[in-house]
Amino acid sequence: PPYLKTLCLEERDQLAAFREALQSFEYVSPETKNNDEVMKFIYNVVNTRSWPIMEGSDVYNIVPVADFLNHGYRDNVELRYDEDGNCEVILIEDVSPGEPLTLSYGEPTNP
Repeated sequence: PPYLKTLCLEERDQLAAFREALQSFEYVSPETKNNDEVMKFIYNVVNTRSWPIMEGSDVYNIVPVADFLNHGYRDNVELRYDEDGNCEVILIEDVSPGEPLTLSYGEPTNP
């Protein structure tokens, strides 16, 4: 389907741009930079564990625990950053013991 093709092509282009950007980091070994499986893993970690520092921002922080939050269109938590850049998960409504913490991973209109 055309939409799926578009998504796949965008993902391919983003991976290529990520791969190119990573080349500028001297502390990443050439072996890592040239290993396709490792490169895909790193790309996926960055994409699934990064969040904008504020809504609409182009600046992202990597937040390793945020991917443990459950997806939901009614958020009961929000991510905030303190002055040192540390991420905080803040309840925005009461949550009962055992109730999942939810944060939307995307727009509800995303097909």
